[in-house]
Parts: sequence; C-alpha cells; structure tokens
Amino acid sequence: MKISIIIPVYNTDKYLEECLNSVLNQDYSDFEVLVIDDGSTDKSLSIIERYTNKYTNVYCFHQNNQGVGAARNLGLDHARGDFICFVDSDDAIANNYCSYLLNIIGNADIAVAGRDKYIDNVYVGTKTSDHIFASGPGDAVNYLLSSKYNTRPVWGKLFRRSVIGNKRFIEGHIFEEVRFSTDTFLSARKIIYADKSLYFYKVRNGSIMTEQKAKHVIELPLAVEYVYHALLKDDLFLYCKREFMLWLVRVSLYNCKLVSELNINITDIRAASKILSDIYIENGGVEGRI
Repeated sequence: MKISIIIPVYNTDKYLEECLNSVLNQDYSDFEVLVIDDGSTDKSLSIIERYTNKYTNVYCFHQNNQGVGAARNLGLDHARGDFICFVDSDDAIANNYCSYLLNIIGNADIAVAGRDKYIDNVYVGTKTSDHIFASGPGDAVNYLLSSKYNTRPVWGKLFRRSVIGNKRFIEGHIFEEVRFSTDTFLSARKIIYADKSLYFYKVRNGSIMTEQKAKHVIELPLAVEYVYHALLKDDLFLYCKREFMLWLVRVSLYNCKLVSELNINITDIRAASKILSDIYIENGGVEGRI
C-alpha cells in the first residue's frame, strides 16, 4: 500500500534536512515524498532539489508563496498513494511512523499518531494515548475541541485516501488544519489512536503560528464558526455541545488576552466578538458580547 507524504516548505532551510532524513529513514519502503516549495527565499529549494536528484521517490513542486493550505492542496492534487499523511518541514517523524500506523489502522479511515512537543528543542510534553483504541466521528471531534491526543493538527495522521476524497484546505486562512481535521473526522467511519509517540512537533521562534498572533483574534473565531456549522450539518452538535461551548469560552478568553497585549485592528475585534457571541446566544447564553 503506497503512502504519499506531503511536506509544505517555506523558508525552513535550517530544519529541512532533519525533516527529510527522518522521512526517508522509514522502515517501510512503499512511499513517495511530495515536497511543496511555497516560494521560499532561503536555501530551501536548493536542499529539496538535492534530495530529488538523490532519491527516486522524492518529488519537488514549486509555487509562488500562497500559504501552507495552498501548498498542501498542491500536494494532494499530485498524490498517488492509497494513504496520505502530512509532515511539517521543521518537524520530524519516527522511523516506524508509516509501518506502525499502517499496522494499527485496520478498517479505520484515519490513524492518529502520538506526538511529542519541543520548544526550541526542549521537550515540553506529549499527546499520546497509553493504549491503542478506536472512536467514531463524534468522539474524535470532541477530542479535537478539547485538544486531546493529536487530533487538532493535520500532521501526525495517516489518512485513507477515500476519506479525503475531494476535500481540500481552505486557503488564505490560518487554523485551516482545524477545519480539515473536522471535515475528515466527520467523514470517517472509525478513527484509531496510536499508543506511541511517532511525530515530533518542534516549535521555534519565527514559525508561522508564532509570528501571526494578531491574526488569531479573527481567525480563531472563524474556525470556531466553521466547526459549529459542520457539526450542525452532521447532526452532531448536541453530542459535541459541551466540549464545543468550552472551546468557545477558551477562545473568547484567549482573544481577550491578545487584545490586551497586542495592537489589534478594531474591525477584527468587533467581527470576532460578533461571531463568538452570536454562537453563544444561539445556544442559550445571555445576550451581549463575550
């Protein structure tokens, strides 16, 4: 069973070789690596080209800078595997990442790898179950809402190609992963969770998420709104309501913190407040801004 590993790249030349080496060091052989250069201006492209010249299963695709969602979409358009997974170019995976997830996925549509988190190469914690177990879509979304296991990011998962189908990332937004993970969970018959840390998530100064905090004020509520409507459409909102409302409150508090610390556009503040308060009111909250 062929696996397509999609790696979006934007100016990560300091970390890219470590990432590619971890991917190419798999103890499973039937995989292809699709590296998408998203208009890098550092040495990333030359590193990618060196690997494509050396390895017959590494392919490079180049686009003008359009963001990580567009880069992943380009990878999906070219992927030929029966299974698909995503790896960020400043992260790494264990050498049994592919083989272990294939071994446990069975008849499930998505296998979720355990992951360890590092900040500036210092280990800070894990999101890995202590046993292998399975869930349905509703519980998977509840885990996503509560940030349990490794459910929220798109990386660290093995997707059966059929569960992705024609789904694509919404371009031009951050937190596009929350939307994609929600959509694929809701389309899955079963999700399996690994009991091993197979993905190594590395947070560094200068990463996209650490540089765009001002955008979080409007982007997080937009992601909340997207998940809300997806759950309503699939008649799973009541099943997920408790975790969803707790998430909404956490996002509201996080936004208050950002507004107090950063210079946020007043238009974004008002728009974000309206999105969150409208959902809150629709679900029995007291009328007024939150």
